[in-house]
Amino acid sequence: MRRTWFHGLALALGITAPGISLGQYTSMNTLGASSYPVAPQSQSILQNLPQVPGQGYYPNPAQSTVYQTVAQQQMVPGPIYSQVPAAEAYQVAPQAQYQQSAPSLQPVPADSGYAAPGCQSCQSATGFQPMPAANYGYQSMIAPAASPPMAFQANAVYTQAPCAYTGAVAAKPMNWFGGGGVLLFNRIDDHSRGLSFSDATYAPDVLTTGDAQSTVAPGFETTLGRYFRCGKYALAATYWGIFPPTVERMVTNATTPGSYRSRIPFAYMTMPDNPSTGPVDPYAVYDWFDNSVMHSIERSYQFHNVEVNLLGFAIGGASRTFNLPVSGSMFGRQGGGCGYCGGAGCGACSSGCGTSACAPCATSCGPSRYATGPCCLTPAACGSRCNVTWLAGIRYLRFTDHLQYAASLSDANLNRGTDDLYYLVNTTNNLVGFQLGNQINYCVGKRFNLYSSVKGGIFGNQSSFMSSISTNFQNAYLDDTRTPVNTTNGQDYSFDTSKTRVAFMGELGTGLGVRVTNKWTANVGYRALFLSGVATSVGNVRDTFANYAAINNYYDDDCLILHGFNFGALYNF
Repeated sequence: MRRTWFHGLALALGITAPGISLGQYTSMNTLGASSYPVAPQSQSILQNLPQVPGQGYYPNPAQSTVYQTVAQQQMVPGPIYSQVPAAEAYQVAPQAQYQQSAPSLQPVPADSGYAAPGCQSCQSATGFQPMPAANYGYQSMIAPAASPPMAFQANAVYTQAPCAYTGAVAAKPMNWFGGGGVLLFNRIDDHSRGLSFSDATYAPDVLTTGDAQSTVAPGFETTLGRYFRCGKYALAATYWGIFPPTVERMVTNATTPGSYRSRIPFAYMTMPDNPSTGPVDPYAVYDWFDNSVMHSIERSYQFHNVEVNLLGFAIGGASRTFNLPVSGSMFGRQGGGCGYCGGAGCGACSSGCGTSACAPCATSCGPSRYATGPCCLTPAACGSRCNVTWLAGIRYLRFTDHLQYAASLSDANLNRGTDDLYYLVNTTNNLVGFQLGNQINYCVGKRFNLYSSVKGGIFGNQSSFMSSISTNFQNAYLDDTRTPVNTTNGQDYSFDTSKTRVAFMGELGTGLGVRVTNKWTANVGYRALFLSGVATSVGNVRDTFANYAAINNYYDDDCLILHGFNFGALYNF
């Protein structure tokens, strides 16, 4: 009888002790391994519970293996079970101890380490702040050495927001971007001038200003910029230049001098000497062109553009964000269902943003140091394929234009000899002003997007004008003996003057963007630049020459179009 009683007492203690021990570790973490971290208990509490292993792990109450094993012991009489108050044993565990040690639910601060420095985190609305320690985490009693996703670590971002990522945060965000490209442009003038015609037929023109127009004007562009405020804004500086070659066209008839005549009358313009008969023998400029063997037109121009713009990416979820899922880039889209391009994929992070492959909101795409992901800056833009970028900045454009109309009396070569006469017209425009604009991106497929852009502004134009009629040795002069007396009679035809006026500049663009990698984006597009209120060389080719005051007040209200294709790439570093 005593032996049976001792067996019963031992079995009762075997059931009661584990029940009390497990009751002290009531399930506080009901969210599973993806929730916020639970801090380990202090050393004093662990000493009061010697039954629990001291590895620093919290047993999962859901694993009820111990109770099932004891219940299978059929040799224990039923009355012994009734003597074990399981409910009272659970009341022994002071659950308040775990609530005090567990971290409180707090929003991630604006300057937390989980966003770019000085930036509002995307998780600030509903996120939880992890404990500062780096070597603790929830792990299963069955697999104590399990690695993520079975165990979380303290260096991960935790949040209830659908766009959260539960992996490790990437290193310092890469705020800088830069790129370049090739430009192939063409220029369209608002008018063309006829210059020479054949003496035999009179019409049509055998030489015009359009004959020396460059068909393809090559150039390049380069950009350098930096993101700030969590990728919501950027400051970008851009330079581009167009450098077409000098184009020359000529007509010649060496066997019959004087075969060509000029459409420009050159009235009252006279050269001091006749290269055929010697010095002190005035020779009319028109006669020089009329008796020449060869007529020539030469043209060239250049464009230099510098602009600094403030860019805003938040409209339509277009912002760039660091250390978040890669669901977009400057112009492209990550593969799979990981969101649309340009940062529009998970704008507000609703359940419809992602797919089963990376739902919700592409959270399994992995973090990136590069500005390629979305952020919850514009809640209404979740899942939008279309986003808008605005810009505002200052711009400087320099446009130089050169035209030379020449005639050679004795041969078909222009070699700066005494027989070569040149009518030169050069203009320069310096436009400075403020511009506004935007770009609309529409995402197509996994990596491609279509874009269109517009920008324009009102500018101040400081233009200059230089013109002369001369050989390499002397200038033509005004020989006007009419009455009333021309006060500028006898003066050289040589001008160098400038003035200021208001000008307008606008730019349109469209094209295709391709996201190549997290760092690289390629694009190809068409661009057109419109200028109004500028001085051009063609617009200042004169028909009358006796009024020097009118020549000094040169024409600076021309228009032109510069248009063509651009091919380039952008790099985030």
